[in-house]
Amino acid sequence: DIIDRGVSGELAARAAERIKLEVALHEPNLVLWQVGTFDAMSQVPLLDFRHTLKKTIQWLRKHNADLVVVGLHYQRGLRTDDSYQAFRKIIEEITTQEKVLRIGRYEAEELVDRLQSAAASPVDKFQVTENGYDCLSQFVVRVMATSLFARKTLDGTIPLPKP
Repeated sequence: DIIDRGVSGELAARAAERIKLEVALHEPNLVLWQVGTFDAMSQVPLLDFRHTLKKTIQWLRKHNADLVVVGLHYQRGLRTDDSYQAFRKIIEEITTQEKVLRIGRYEAEELVDRLQSAAASPVDKFQVTENGYDCLSQFVVRVMATSLFARKTLDGTIPLPKP
């Protein structure tokens, strides 16, 4: 069973409170948490965001709920925005420290944007549309499956799944 409790535009601190309540009520096996974009856009203090993310991850671990963190949205205009990029780094740093699977949404969307920009013929932009969300959900499932079931090669790398 999948329960969608996402709230668009929600800041991490409020989402953390809601996630804890949902986990206590429903005891899910897995929580997918897309976090950071609205905190970055709202200029939430970095230390507050860091604290919320880390403490929520630790709380979920204590309550036996596995977590996958989905990172920030990619925005071409924010590639050089130091504050926005700082949120990306915090998410990457904490998920690495806490050994939580992180889906690099920003990186995936940035790659799509670069490929589209380099294409000889016009290509529809990857947007927040039904097709865009479908593409993202397939990407998330592939990353999760690869992380769970892939075997490393002799050189220590994990081959990417074929589309």
